[in-house]
Amino acid sequence: MYVLAMPGFRQPGPKGRMVAGYAAFAKHLGLYPHSGSVIPQIDCTPFRTSKSGVLCIPGQPLPDSLVEAILRARQAEIAAKGR
Repeated sequence: MYVLAMPGFRQPGPKGRMVAGYAAFAKHLGLYPHSGSVIPQIDCTPFRTSKSGVLCIPGQPLPDSLVEAILRARQAEIAAKGR
């Protein structure tokens, strides 16, 4: 699924919400949970973050545990909103 010209992951179903998107740039890769409140609540050390995502360089990928924590937090947020 593409949203804002960014590939991503959507919940299943006709009204499934976007969980996260990802993008590759010249010097970094980014994972973006489509919410400004997910990243600030997760410890993303030592990776660079913004309000909307976490960044890594190609030689230092995000650990699976961090990706999992981000996706679980986003899914919990979606469930709490009831949409």
